[in-house]
Amino acid sequence: MASYPSMPLWTDAYLADTRHLSTTEHGAYLLLLMVAWRRPECNLPDDDKLLARFAGLGPRQWKNIKDAVMEFWTLEDGCWTQKRLLKERSFVVSRSNINSTNARKRDYTKSLKKKKTKNANASVGECETDAPTPTPTPTPTPIDKDTKVSLYKESNFEEFWKQYPKRVAKGDARSAYKKAIKKAEHGIIMAGVARYNPDPEFTCMPATWLNQERWLDEPDRRVKAVTAERVEPRPSRNDIIGAAQRFKDRREIVA
Repeated sequence: MASYPSMPLWTDAYLADTRHLSTTEHGAYLLLLMVAWRRPECNLPDDDKLLARFAGLGPRQWKNIKDAVMEFWTLEDGCWTQKRLLKERSFVVSRSNINSTNARKRDYTKSLKKKKTKNANASVGECETDAPTPTPTPTPTPIDKDTKVSLYKESNFEEFWKQYPKRVAKGDARSAYKKAIKKAEHGIIMAGVARYNPDPEFTCMPATWLNQERWLDEPDRRVKAVTAERVEPRPSRNDIIGAAQRFKDRREIVA
């Protein structure tokens, strides 16, 4: 694995300098940048066979695009270097050294704190007496009364508004719902709405229903008695004739 696996790539600057390159030339150039970044000295050898292999091209293909790709590189002491790549490597190395130094300082500070704590505990053990150790009084954590979490959701209120059987005075209903949601969850309120089945003439205003906590009402299981006067049907003419004939037949049989 490379010492610095992450290579910065400033896309604006890259595209500004390389818009004239073909797709093949772009690919070769980026691959060479990555290979150089992974090498300890951040450079490339002056060897066309190796360069072609690094770029993933054959010797003839590399020969055709070498001039366009290597115009961004500088040949010095038998190695190719890229000015911007060296600058980024220098910056990354500097940041890495600073981070390492800070990490060592933090570790040293932690070790000193642990050492002091250990010495303090040892001193307490040496000075132990028969006197009981006083129990410290815990300090209550102050609660910020101004910090409030809103339980109101407009979508939940709209669901309540659509399900409630009487939709009047929406503003008052919204204000009452904001207070009610602090006392009961939305699901409990909606369950109460589902149970609420009043006479249409005596349906509560939605704000009144919420303010009175009517979601706690038990369903009315009483069955209303309905009495209807039974009216005997008036016999028809055929019924009268039939009855008279049956009476006559019974008299003849008896005689």
